[in-house]
Amino acid sequence: MKRVLSLGAGALLCGVVLFFALWSADQLPHPWQLGLTVCILLVLTGFAVIGTVLNYDELTSQVQWFSPDPVEPEPVFGATDPRLRRIRRVLQGAGQDDFYSRSELHQLLGRLAAERVAARGVDREDPEAVREALGPELFHYLAAEPPRRASARTLADLITRIEEL
Repeated sequence: MKRVLSLGAGALLCGVVLFFALWSADQLPHPWQLGLTVCILLVLTGFAVIGTVLNYDELTSQVQWFSPDPVEPEPVFGATDPRLRRIRRVLQGAGQDDFYSRSELHQLLGRLAAERVAARGVDREDPEAVREALGPELFHYLAAEPPRRASARTLADLITRIEEL
């Protein structure tokens, strides 16, 4: 609304300045021409005010009831790292019946577990020490071939165990 008032005040000021400039030069138009000019300016001003007031784009937000494509969630802080995007893609594929994703997840969890075991100072050549460090469930998962399908709960337990190392 301030914008409309400031535009109106500016237009009024310009009109007054123009009137005094024409009056001082003794070039005021005939009264009928002046009346017609004022009417045209009033109509144009009315259209401008109505157009500004009825500008619904600024006053309302557009609602889309149906999304054309599935919307991918915005990445959270740190999720722009390509490794985290890869892990997210692998986990999404592992939930489906995708052999490539399951074997990639199996290898990825194996590498993560090996890094964590090495960071704890466990000798990776000693199977008993590795089994003790990993725990029986994670050790059996990594020692076997990638399972046909792992449940989300099993994957969550395995990842939690790796995080605890």
